[in-house]
Amino acid sequence: NGEGDKALATLNQLGEVDDAYVYYLKAIISARQDKEESVMNNLRTAIGKNVALKDYAKDDVEFIKYFNNETFNSIVK
Repeated sequence: NGEGDKALATLNQLGEVDDAYVYYLKAIISARQDKEESVMNNLRTAIGKNVALKDYAKDDVEFIKYFNNETFNSIVK
């Protein structure tokens, strides 16, 4: 609903987590805020924790503006 900063703050309050989906959600929030570096870092971490997210991320419309991005493709391939 356009409150990405609040969503990100809530996720950050969880502290250090080992859940891939938390990082995946952070990547989505960052994509909506046009924060490319944060998208890539969080997506890389999420996939490192759950490799199955590669297949999901490469077609996820939340990342559509990155589909032709070299870094994005190296992460999801």
